[in-house]
Amino acid sequence: MKKKSRMIGVLLASVLILGTGCGKKENTTKEKEEIPTVEGVYLTYGEEQEFYIFADIKNETLFEAEIPDGKLFDKNGEKISKENLQAGDTIEIYGNGAVTQSLPPQYAGVTKMIRTEKGDQKIAEKYQPLIDAFYQAPDPSEIPTLSIENYQKLAIVSTSISPVSYDWSYTEDDGTTESQKAEEGSILEKYQAGVLPEIICDAEDKSLKFMFSRKPEKVTVKKWSVETLSGEAAEFTEQDVTMDGSEGELKEAEVNSVYELEAVWENGTVKYGFTVSGAKTEQK
Repeated sequence: MKKKSRMIGVLLASVLILGTGCGKKENTTKEKEEIPTVEGVYLTYGEEQEFYIFADIKNETLFEAEIPDGKLFDKNGEKISKENLQAGDTIEIYGNGAVTQSLPPQYAGVTKMIRTEKGDQKIAEKYQPLIDAFYQAPDPSEIPTLSIENYQKLAIVSTSISPVSYDWSYTEDDGTTESQKAEEGSILEKYQAGVLPEIICDAEDKSLKFMFSRKPEKVTVKKWSVETLSGEAAEFTEQDVTMDGSEGELKEAEVNSVYELEAVWENGTVKYGFTVSGAKTEQK
């Protein structure tokens, strides 16, 4: 049986819970930012400890929260980077309180984080049973999975993207090498057949967050405009993607487009495909 990877239990559609009850006076943005949403212990996991997650100190449960660029500070107010963190650090997380209905839950709308206490391995080990229940190392025979997270109106949505093709090899416990290969048509052929998953970008923020189950060595993204598709003569443009471990970001997706994402690992190469639209559409 293949082991579950990092994305255990994640719902495909993660609806935000804004946490503002009826009759409550809304806080100003400044007030919201001055009150910590949650306090957590920073933890790392994965084959190369490339993933991070937080443990809720009060409830002793895991949750996710993205560390905002340029908004991570130490207790003296000095800016630090994610590389300055170590497993066991205590972090105050500020934001609007929005949290997704996923497993584990994810805090969205994070405005800043403050490391209030430096931790150590002993503190991190306290929460290791939670990590062990959540994460299992990927089976080497398993083709890496990809999910794409993006903002939509009143929601953050995570979409699972299946491989279009792959060439994958791995070594069994007895030393024998096994190979898997699948070539079932090009990305454009898949688009014409109407089988590519659709990413809806109907919010102002049109960034796409790529989340792989394993850290790739290289990622290349190509884009075709739907309006200029003309069979084999269709031209593509390469897109800039910022990678950080097993996660990447395309800062500005273009609606009415077809995308191919090619990821390379030591074990082989996998291609994924998807379309981006401004609203739910029916492919031709």
